[in-house]
Amino acid sequence: MPYRGLAVSKPVFVAKTAAYSVLPEDDGKTFTTRGASSGTVTFTLPAVSRIAAGWSARFFAIGAAAMKIASEADKMVTFNDADADAIQIGTGSEIIGAGVNVEFDGTSFLVWLSTEETQTVTVTT
Repeated sequence: MPYRGLAVSKPVFVAKTAAYSVLPEDDGKTFTTRGASSGTVTFTLPAVSRIAAGWSARFFAIGAAAMKIASEADKMVTFNDADADAIQIGTGSEIIGAGVNVEFDGTSFLVWLSTEETQTVTVTT
């Protein structure tokens, strides 16, 4: 729908209950773990050679399963780690409501964590 002459697109939400390899064409999508009841839902980010600066995706934990976002070795920048490989949210019952925003700056995935209270994020290097 145009707004003052600009095209405005609606957000796209995609629920996953099992591991998923995020594609370059998933740029701008929000992925959830809605319906995932156990284990870990792993989202593997695309190879940096296949995307351009500005590529982004969001991830939101809705199910009881742990949520993991993984990349190529040393391609994530997140809390206290400039060369991370993955982050995982999932300790006990403190999973639902955690969010992760990922943006590619042309070199690395910049990862913003949005967690509450006692949610635990594990960073893998």
